[in-house]
Amino acid sequence: LDDPAGAYEAADAALGLDPNDGALVERYVNLTRVLAKHEASAKTLTRLLGLAKDPNARARLSTASGELLLANGDVRRARAAFSSALSVPGATEEATLGAVRALA
Repeated sequence: LDDPAGAYEAADAALGLDPNDGALVERYVNLTRVLAKHEASAKTLTRLLGLAKDPNARARLSTASGELLLANGDVRRARAAFSSALSVPGATEEATLGAVRALA
């Protein structure tokens, strides 16, 4: 990663096209941590929930948003995001595992 900021912008744009791509969400979250853009990225992931069609993708987006909010110190909103991940109809246990662990 010679250009984390550029990679972050590219991942941000790509997620707007395909919010169902779990590997891309993971890369985006990792870049977010490197660049300390937790709040902005959490908002982006929350916005993408409306675009994601796959229930597992919706659960992963909500969990990722919760992780970023928690890293930014916003425990209340993080818990809400994790709870939201657990209530996505049709999401598998694998997709919701991160939320379960965070709430435990």
